[in-house]
Amino acid sequence: MLKSKKNYTTIVQAKLAPFKYEFVTKWGSYGSGDYQFYLPFGVAVDSSGNVYVADSFNHRIMKFRISTQTTFQVNISYSPIYGSFNLLTPPSQNEPKERRIEREKREKNELR
Repeated sequence: MLKSKKNYTTIVQAKLAPFKYEFVTKWGSYGSGDYQFYLPFGVAVDSSGNVYVADSFNHRIMKFRISTQTTFQVNISYSPIYGSFNLLTPPSQNEPKERRIEREKREKNELR
């Protein structure tokens, strides 16, 4: 089980069994560097055990390879102003909320 809560900056990994919760590891702190988050909003795991975190206010998706302790990131383009009317960019376009693993093939072509 992996969890991240709104307004928290730590990702926790644990094993779940009936009537048992076994802590495995945790990582993260407040910030914008590697292993740091600013409002992580969603967590997903692919079939290879890679962990994806939607790091909302840092405008990025983080990919963690736990087995090799490496990280990758994809920045979500952020522009506070768009169009000729100087409207603010809707948050949904620059603050990722979740990462879903849809297909193994598609996942391998994204976020390398």
